[in-house]
Amino acid sequence: TYTTEIPVKQKEDIPEQPEQNSLFDEVSLEQARTDRKARESVPEPEEVLVITVVGKQQPLDGQALLQVVLACGLRHGDMNLFHRFEEGIDKGAVQFSMANAVNPGTFDLERMNELSTPGVSFFMSMSEPKDPKNAFECMLATAETVAKHLGGDLLDENRSVMRPQTKAHYRERITEYEMHNRSRRHH
Repeated sequence: TYTTEIPVKQKEDIPEQPEQNSLFDEVSLEQARTDRKARESVPEPEEVLVITVVGKQQPLDGQALLQVVLACGLRHGDMNLFHRFEEGIDKGAVQFSMANAVNPGTFDLERMNELSTPGVSFFMSMSEPKDPKNAFECMLATAETVAKHLGGDLLDENRSVMRPQTKAHYRERITEYEMHNRSRRHH
């Protein structure tokens, strides 16, 4: 807490070095960060589920995106991606992550207010969370929230518009994965 009064600056005497910008009034940049390592090993491609959100009429706005994903419990961290953890902020396994659709796929937290991107990809490894079904539902809900607030469309891993059948297919893949792993654990 500050006890000294901070004078309000006029536009012209703002120094050139970057400062914490006031756009982050809800969540500070420090709170938006996580130091947790996201995953120890690279998952097999068939174990990964992907949902991409693309802007319909215009690119997604970085500032709005940041506010929505932070509200949905994601935090910026390992590999400069956003991650959501299974047991709350920074606790438990990674449920899912969000990458920028533009190479190299990363986000610069300090420059989110300057970011404009055609889309973002949410992805999860079925082997990572303890409860992959729940992780998928959280990822889907987050992607839908981003699409709703930022005017986007949901696409599947083949970049086709996500339909109810696609969501059902993803859920079936998780069920099959869990059954396969349960039988593997018992042998």
